[in-house]
Amino acid sequence: MKKNSKCSDEHRKKISEARIRRKEGLGYLNSLETRKKISLALKGRKLSDKHREKIGLALIGNKSNSGKKLSKEHREKISNALKGRKFSKETLLKMSNSMKGKKLSEETKEKISKACGGRYGSSSSHWKGGKTKNNGYIYLKNPEHLFCNNQRYVLEHRLIMEKFLGRLLKLEEVVHHKNNVRDDNRIENLMLFEDDIEHRKYHRKLKQKEAILI
Repeated sequence: MKKNSKCSDEHRKKISEARIRRKEGLGYLNSLETRKKISLALKGRKLSDKHREKIGLALIGNKSNSGKKLSKEHREKISNALKGRKFSKETLLKMSNSMKGKKLSEETKEKISKACGGRYGSSSSHWKGGKTKNNGYIYLKNPEHLFCNNQRYVLEHRLIMEKFLGRLLKLEEVVHHKNNVRDDNRIENLMLFEDDIEHRKYHRKLKQKEAILI
């Protein structure tokens, strides 16, 4: 076929039907040889944001690669292709959300540590002694705890209550701060409720008392 020649509607229909038959029979549209040619032709080509968006939309719901394990060689190629690439804040947020709930193996954590030049955990410049604060609550690094979060942190007030009781708290149990100061974790300022329902009941009673006093 000559370059820039236009196909008739009938010709295009035949090509489309042939591609559909190939996909049904082989699971992919193009032969291995054709895919290699396409790959070589696209090497070094930078796709526009609009083009990438179109590809992303076209792949929504595509489960052809679901559960597929990539070879070491393939993973190295992806890694090399992404080296030095700067991602937008939106992309970084998407990547972060996709990793939520995933537990990393010790091998993976070691690889991350090496990639960061060993600046991981206590070696990191951001290390704060295994203590951090979020939404007013204090969290302590405790990777051995049965109910630690994905970052291996546990709420300090729960740890203090566990130490006081001499047992692990159940997931449904709630530790309440009497003075409503979230980082005041003195044992005399803490109350334990068997679940969130009891905790809410207690707050409703407090509000009713306050309303009567007013």
